[in-house]
Amino acid sequence: MLVLAASFRDGKVARRVLKELQRAYELRAEDAAVAPMGTAAESDAPLTVLAGRFHDDRVGRIRDLVERYGGRVLVEVDERATRRRQPAGSRTNSLAG
Repeated sequence: MLVLAASFRDGKVARRVLKELQRAYELRAEDAAVAPMGTAAESDAPLTVLAGRFHDDRVGRIRDLVERYGGRVLVEVDERATRRRQPAGSRTNSLAG
C-alpha cells in the first residue's frame, strides 16, 4: 500500500475527486479523506488536502485523476514508512515475567 497526499485550491473539487475515488475503488471511510491544509504562512487561498492509502497498482491512475482535476501530489510514500517506530529497548515481550 502507498500513502498519497495531494493539495487542491478548491475544497469542492477535492471532495469530488474523493467521491470519484470511493466509487471507482470501493474505498472505506478510513482509506481516504479530505481536510483543510494547514500552512506555515497565511494564504489568501486556503488549500484542501486529499490523503489516503491505496494499492500500489492503482496509484498511477489516482495520480493522473488528481492532476486532471488540478490537484498537486505532495507526497507518495510506502505505508510502512508512516508507522510509528518504537524507541530502542522498548520492545515488549509477552513471555517476560
